Amino acid sequence: MLICLEVFLLLRLKPVLVVCLAFLLFAGVSGAARSDESTATLIPLSGVNLPATYAPELAASLTFPSGYRESGFGQWVGPAFHDPKKPSVGGTTSIQWVVRLDGQSASAEEAATKAITSTAKYSIIVSRDPVEIAHFGGCDCQVGAITGFSVLVQSADPKANAEFQGAVAFQLGRPSPIRRSARRIAPFVVIRFKLETPSSDRYVVDPAGTPASTWNLARAREALAGLRLVGSMPPGRMTVAASARKVRGVVRDATGDPVAGADVTLYKVRMPVRHSAKPTLVSLARVYTTAMGSYSLVAPTGTRAGTYRIVARLAQSAVSRAVRLR
Repeated sequence: MLICLEVFLLLRLKPVLVVCLAFLLFAGVSGAARSDESTATLIPLSGVNLPATYAPELAASLTFPSGYRESGFGQWVGPAFHDPKKPSVGGTTSIQWVVRLDGQSASAEEAATKAITSTAKYSIIVSRDPVEIAHFGGCDCQVGAITGFSVLVQSADPKANAEFQGAVAFQLGRPSPIRRSARRIAPFVVIRFKLETPSSDRYVVDPAGTPASTWNLARAREALAGLRLVGSMPPGRMTVAASARKVRGVVRDATGDPVAGADVTLYKVRMPVRHSAKPTLVSLARVYTTAMGSYSLVAPTGTRAGTYRIVARLAQSAVSRAVRLR
């Protein structure tokens, strides 16, 4: 009976700030945006089929390697390169990147490995290592870190020895869907980088004349290390402490990081007189969590002692706890 009651309560919750969320969804689908005018590209994950159980503003931030800038969607360009023997032959260094979600892999290592293409060509393994992905929340500061996996490979073709691919993958915190029919899938975020220009050590990169393979390897490592997750993941658990009519606590995601901007509502549940009728839900107080996931609300004057329910919701995920007011 308690489980059914909780599900009913969650289904009755109304969407919050519909207009704002719709705008964010539109912005996410439109593609990449600059998170900083000179240092990073911000990729809203809603643009790569992020499930509705996650907030649409959740994004991956990719930091530009040294000397690079954006040049259209999915590409950064850097300094010029040339052939020392034929100075008129050359071009501009570039990095191609792609962000996608993987809901099938069993681990971050598997997801990162699967992202590498042309494996017969890219057969030299430079590194395969666990990595820590910085998680930045609503305070524009780091609130935690997520363990992922990074793979870096090099072309075995002597005529393309400066070509590299790198991939990093990490899993999002598991959601707590409001609707029973929703899947509890926690996808992996996968980012792949390709550095294929310049292609070999026939070329050097200006202005210092760095060999192409040395240059591309260093930039690949920078790109892999410059990943951040920005925004709050779904609520996974919450603490509740009550004193008289005041209730306070902290909402965290499944990884333990704070959830900013979650809707926290205190409800009184009125049981029906008839067995066939549904419970009546009465909202008593409502607040939003702070940048560090904390909340504090006060029940209205005259609220009687008893057991109430408090619910924390973000997007289509929610957690709830019983709370005793005295």
